[in-house]
Parts: sequence; C-alpha cells; structure tokens
Amino acid sequence: MRFFWVISVIGAVLGGLALVFSLVGASSGPQQTYGFVFAIGLAVIPYVLARAVEAFATEDWRKDVLAALASQESTTKRATENLYAELEAIRRQNEAIPVFKSAPAAE
Repeated sequence: MRFFWVISVIGAVLGGLALVFSLVGASSGPQQTYGFVFAIGLAVIPYVLARAVEAFATEDWRKDVLAALASQESTTKRATENLYAELEAIRRQNEAIPVFKSAPAAE
C-alpha cells in the first residue's frame, strides 16, 4: 500500500512541475489549458488509485470495527435499561415510605 502512496506523491510533484512548465512555456490559452489538464491528471489519477487500494486493503478491518461498535452499542443499551430499572425500583420503594408533611406555619 505504501508503494501506491509513493506513486501518488511522485505524481503530485510531476503534476506541479507540469503546471509550472505549462504556465511558463505555453504561448496560448489552449496550450495552458492542456497543460493544466495534464498536470491535474498526473496528480489526481495516482491519488485515486492509492485511495482505492487502501479501501480494498482495509475493508476487513472496517467490518471488524463496525461489528465491535455494534456490540458495544447493544451492551451500552442493556446497561442503560438496567440502570433505568434500578431507578424505577428505588422510586417505587420511596413511594411506599409514608411522608409526613408538617402543618403550615401559622401567621
């Protein structure tokens, strides 16, 4: 995978040089346009290739991470539901305890 990123960097450098040479050496607008398109192609095509290779190489890792996150989410959901059940039990216990209200203060 590192090989493709090295190729991408080389393409970016060559694209930059092609851009400079097209600005300096072109005598007309169409020649500059061709130089710009050529420079963009030198930089973009290797980058896209490197990203595609990286995506294929990390696909299994991505699936494992997503599965771990889904498992963690369900564990968190169960823990939250248990916490709410405990809080509800405590609230019911507190309702069973009689609360004596003091008489309003005489003015």
